[in-house]
Amino acid sequence: MRGCSKRSVLAAISVLEGTSPNEALAKWSVPETSLRECLSELEKGASLSGSSQMEVAIYLALELGSTAEEIARALSWRGFEKLVGRILEENDFRVLFNVRTKSRKEIDVVGVKGSYGISIDCKHWSRPLSRRDKESIAALQRDRTEELSISLGIKLYPIVVTLRGIVDEISGVTFLPVNALRDFLMRLGPPS
Repeated sequence: MRGCSKRSVLAAISVLEGTSPNEALAKWSVPETSLRECLSELEKGASLSGSSQMEVAIYLALELGSTAEEIARALSWRGFEKLVGRILEENDFRVLFNVRTKSRKEIDVVGVKGSYGISIDCKHWSRPLSRRDKESIAALQRDRTEELSISLGIKLYPIVVTLRGIVDEISGVTFLPVNALRDFLMRLGPPS
């Protein structure tokens, strides 16, 4: 897709997510012609591949060197969850979205790989999380994960994936910026 630069693809992702073209042009600093050409190329790519325009755009953004954080900033919170799911799938996890526990608590993304899995709460917040925020989120995520783990009969690791930040662990819950998720998954293995 020769008509698409990294920034024009990120602007296109924003438009595909529902941002107005003018807002996307201003946010990503691309000329209107570049955005139009890129959207046209993505439409062609989607029709040729049988994938959605968004899937083609995310793949192309990665190919052009965009980080997961850059792509996530172009997405809505729902798109952010889908990006996290895609990263799990690339690491051979079977992915489920918006899983409810027996007590009706919801987990954004669950990835299962053999005898273990991960339970992910996605936080698409632009502001950094305070220690107090993290402690509260960790308690909720740990409880949801324990309940689902018992129900499924497998070990689930509780994770919170954020738009940005540092890798942190609070009360047994790992907090990861989206850019660190791939490396984390490559090191993660079944419980011993």
